[in-house]
Amino acid sequence: MSPKIKERIKNGKNYLSFIYSYREKSQIKHIEKGIGYLLPSSDKLEIIKDQFFEKVFERRWNKKISRIKNSYHERLDHNSEETLIKEFRSFGINFTFESNKIEGSTMTYRDTSMLLEHQISPPNKKIQDVLETRRHMEVYESLLNNKDEISLDLIKKWHKDLFKDTKPSHAGIFRDIALSRKGTKGVNVVIIGSLHKPPTFEKISLLMAELIEWYQNKKKIYNPVFLAGLFHLKFSIIHPFVDGNGRISRLINNYILHKNGYPMLNIKYNQRRGYYSSLENSSIENKNEMHFINWYMRRYFSENKEI
Repeated sequence: MSPKIKERIKNGKNYLSFIYSYREKSQIKHIEKGIGYLLPSSDKLEIIKDQFFEKVFERRWNKKISRIKNSYHERLDHNSEETLIKEFRSFGINFTFESNKIEGSTMTYRDTSMLLEHQISPPNKKIQDVLETRRHMEVYESLLNNKDEISLDLIKKWHKDLFKDTKPSHAGIFRDIALSRKGTKGVNVVIIGSLHKPPTFEKISLLMAELIEWYQNKKKIYNPVFLAGLFHLKFSIIHPFVDGNGRISRLINNYILHKNGYPMLNIKYNQRRGYYSSLENSSIENKNEMHFINWYMRRYFSENKEI
């Protein structure tokens, strides 16, 4: 996947550049990074793309992100441990409710709060939704104090912990070794209402290994907020599990943010249209990551207005 490449005439020849366009106070502005007259090797192109992304981030978002991080740490430093525990738990309840609601849970916010705060199960709600609410909160709370690097094993563990009660046959198992309804290994999936076609099951383990390698390389280059958004997108495109990919991607996203000292992001149910649309556009329209990153950064700033 790459940002948009523009072709123009320079010295009488076609010249290639990465280009990013955005609106600022009714003006259309552009950020450009030259590639050359011919496409270089994939390794060289990746280096140029990294430089381009750094340029875009510095120009568009770095100042706001720095202010958010500084203000966030001031608040962490001045609040008591008891207050912070309550704040993180309150975020977790909201996050659990919204993330499950996006995936079709019948639990209301009150149901979620009563279950997690007072262990009161709501009447007339699917047992699957009740169990997954409990498990989601447990996984969220486990990541708050986890210092481990993101790995295939960690991702599988979180998926298993989240779905071991409700999807035991697929919990913690990638699609390439998950059993199909016929009892054979390998499951292909479709995303209802989306034009994006996830990779076939044979490619999953390789793609996920490449994603972890990509993460290990890019965490040395990208700002953690930008990195979290890109990982979220790339994981969603691969869709490694038979089910539960959305919830796991949002948990990983918040793990990257929290681990690096940034406030977490709660993507809300009423934001799902823009969320799905931006994921799909980055998946199918010229494979341009910036569709989703634009949406993601707007949401991140909106959620952190108070900070």
